[in-house]
Parts: sequence; structure tokens; C-alpha cells
Amino acid sequence: MTLVTLNQGQLHGLDLGTVSVFHAVPYATAMRFQAPDFAPPWDGVLDATRPGAICPQAPSRVDFIMGAPKAKREMSEDCQLLSVFTPDLKGRRPVMLWIHGGAFITGGGQEQWNNAARLAQEGDVVTVTINYRLGAFGYLYAPELGTVNAGLQDQLAALRWVHEHIEHFGGDPENITIFGQSAGGYSVASILATADRAPVRRAIIQSAPLCEAYDTTRATDTAREFMGLLGKSPLKASVEEILRAQGQVANVAIH
Repeated sequence: MTLVTLNQGQLHGLDLGTVSVFHAVPYATAMRFQAPDFAPPWDGVLDATRPGAICPQAPSRVDFIMGAPKAKREMSEDCQLLSVFTPDLKGRRPVMLWIHGGAFITGGGQEQWNNAARLAQEGDVVTVTINYRLGAFGYLYAPELGTVNAGLQDQLAALRWVHEHIEHFGGDPENITIFGQSAGGYSVASILATADRAPVRRAIIQSAPLCEAYDTTRATDTAREFMGLLGKSPLKASVEEILRAQGQVANVAIH
């Protein structure tokens, strides 16, 4: 058993011999379409030995390449979770924060595909993988409902959490590299464009579709189409109804 004590409480992680792993660590909390807030403290010791839920989503387009998961994916709107992989809880190692891809509609830092134990071991770095809100939950442009770009705000909240807590896992909070692929690479570029990126020392962008951009006009049109297909307030719709309308919008865009 591997224990880490944070301001939030204690974590019970996995000791794999060469690497210690802490899964499903809450870095924030948020209501639907609202900005993330600090994750509340917990009583006792939090079990961080198993991956947690990812943002609700349709089956991934890359399941046929990576292989569909053997167990049903656990999904929840309460998905502001991250995993930490560290070679040693002592020391001050470089930190790498991974932002997964998936066209902003699929994926999750808690997916087995994003297990970073080998990277942490061979690179001698503390590696963090994060969830963030996806699809309509994270990027619906409807300012009247709450915040916009909730997914990006989740990523920034995770970055702040890492900067504040990573030294407890043997990481250097002043030596953080953010890196991501596809939508994750686009997210890295978006973080670099914000004023809230002080902890970032380096960035790696992989296969990011930087030529694709939504201005407010296009985002507003897409949101209007989504709401028309949904047929009710997104605040009152079920997860299944939101995913169905989101899929219909995506299908129209493709055809």
C-alpha cells in the first residue's frame, strides 16, 4: 500500500515496484455547464487503486484500432479526475501532464490506453493523465446556460491542481510539460493561448488539427442546431438525450 497525504485528504495508491500509481484523484468538481471549482476534502483514506469514470460519450471511433474495452466503460458527469504515475514519492522529478485526444467527444485520462506507468518508469518522470468534459458537456456554446469552454476550464483546473500538489508525488511543480495528441494537442495550444498557464515550462503538440476553428458565429449555429434536435433545455435533459442529439449534429456535419 502506498499512501500520500494532501490538503484534501489521504490517498491509497498502487505500488507496482518500479512505479506507484494513484487513480481517480478528484482535481475539481462542477455542475453541468458550470465552471469547475476546487474539489472538496474527503474523510478517511481515498481508494486510488482503480481508474474512475470518464465523461459520458458514445463508443469511440478508434475502438476498432485499439480494441474495445473488455469491461463496460464507467461514465459520469462527475468526471474531473486524474491519475498520477510516479517512480518515487521522494525527489523533484520533471512532470508531464497528458491531455488525451478523441475529437473532443471521446476518450479519457482514466482509459487503459492512457496508462502512463511505462513512461514514468523509463523516463524517470512523474506523469499525470486527466479527464475533462467532452462534447456538449464541455464545449456547447450557450453562455445563457453557464460557462463556455468548460472542457478547457477543466484542463486549466487540472493544471492548477498539479502545480499545487505534485511535489507530494515526487514531482517538480516548476518543471511541468503539457503534451497531447489530436484534440489533446489542440488543447495544449489553447492552454498556451490563455493567461492562466504560468506553471507550464514546456509544451508538446502532436497531430493537432489547428486549421479547424470555431468562431462565435459557427459555435452559435451549432448550439442552435443541437438545442433544436434536443427539444428541451440541456439543463433538464438526460445524459442519453444529450448524447443522442450530439450524435445527430455530428452526423449532419459529416454528410
